[in-house]
Amino acid sequence: MSARGPNVRGRATIAAIERAALTLADSSVVDQINVAAICELAQVSERVFFNHFPTKEDAFLGREIPTVDEDWAIEYINDETIPLLTGATRLVRLPSSIDLDVLERRRELVARNAGLLARAHERLSPVRAACVDVVRQAIQQRRPRLTADNAESVARVVAAAAAEMLPVAGAPADIESLRGVWTIML
Repeated sequence: MSARGPNVRGRATIAAIERAALTLADSSVVDQINVAAICELAQVSERVFFNHFPTKEDAFLGREIPTVDEDWAIEYINDETIPLLTGATRLVRLPSSIDLDVLERRRELVARNAGLLARAHERLSPVRAACVDVVRQAIQQRRPRLTADNAESVARVVAAAAAEMLPVAGAPADIESLRGVWTIML
């Protein structure tokens, strides 16, 4: 793999592993599926698996995770006309290569498995923290007399409320509507 990410072959291998994990999860309990079974179905070695995924749970959740939309974050912080709550709903950007059907399958899988939910929380923790930080900066820009502790508290509430406002079930099949599938844990 290069610094820019996996090449075409690497991306195909990653996709095969992710598909195999999800296929096995359709007919088995996640806790009963092991790396060897995923590798057998994906036709890769365990060494190859661990070159791409640190844990079995990551194969179910997918390699790519959402990021903060930096351009929007800057605009959101500096433009006081952008409402705090609804503006916060646009902070998270899904990976451009995400397949919406796969995203929905993962959402359903996470909803059924506490271990995957815990791993998803862990993986999304930096994104959640970044969103809270951006909201905090916007609050401090708008209300400079607010104490740092109060700004942080309000930022956490706004980020959590923004995540709850986003559609997560029965959403139309477009990337903007499904943004909440990944940000529900923010």
